[in-house]
Amino acid sequence: MRTRIEVELSDPEPDPHARELLLTALLADTERLENIVADLLELARLDTGATAASERVDLSALVAEELVGRRNGPVIQVHSAGPVWVLANRLRVARVLTNLVANAERHARSRIDITVDREGESAVLRVHDDGAGVPERDRERVFERFARLRESRERDPGGSGLGLPISREIAEDYGGTLTVGASDRLGGAVFTFRLPAEPGRLA
Repeated sequence: MRTRIEVELSDPEPDPHARELLLTALLADTERLENIVADLLELARLDTGATAASERVDLSALVAEELVGRRNGPVIQVHSAGPVWVLANRLRVARVLTNLVANAERHARSRIDITVDREGESAVLRVHDDGAGVPERDRERVFERFARLRESRERDPGGSGLGLPISREIAEDYGGTLTVGASDRLGGAVFTFRLPAEPGRLA
C-alpha cells in the first residue's frame, strides 16, 4: 500500500481516473486490514479471559436486526420459533452470527437458511448453505486459527482464517459450542451455535 501511494505521489501528471481506481483499491485494502486487526484484538481479549458485559439477548430478534438491509449475495431465509433468550454479550453474539453468515455467503450457491430454536436447555442457531459442504476430515480444522481450506482461499483470497476460530471461542466462553456438519435442509454445510438458554422474559 505504501509503495503504491508513493508511486502515485511521484507522478507529476497523475491520471484522475487511475487515481480514483487506486484510491478505491486502497480503501478496500484498508478495510481488510481493519478487520484483521479487530480479529486479532478479539483473540487477545479471549486469550486473556477479558470479560464483556452480559445481558439477556433474544437470538431471534438479533438475527432479524443483523440481517436488515442485506440485498446482495445468496437469498437468506430465516426460520424462528419465536423469542429464544440467552445470557451473553450482545456484540459478541452478533459477531458470531455475522461470521457464520459471511462464511455461508462465501460458499453458498444461491441460498442460506438460518434457524433459531430452543432445544431442551439450549438455545440453538443454525446457519445452512447450499454449497459444497465441509469434508468430514476438515470439520475440526476449520476452527484452527489461520487455517483455510482450498475452496475458502479460492473464493476469498483476502480472508484471514480467524472468523470461525473466534466464533468457537466466543461460544465456549459462554458455556456453549460451535460445530459444523452436513446440512439436511440444503445439502451443503450447517454451522450449529449452541448456548445455554435463559427462561422466557417474565411479564
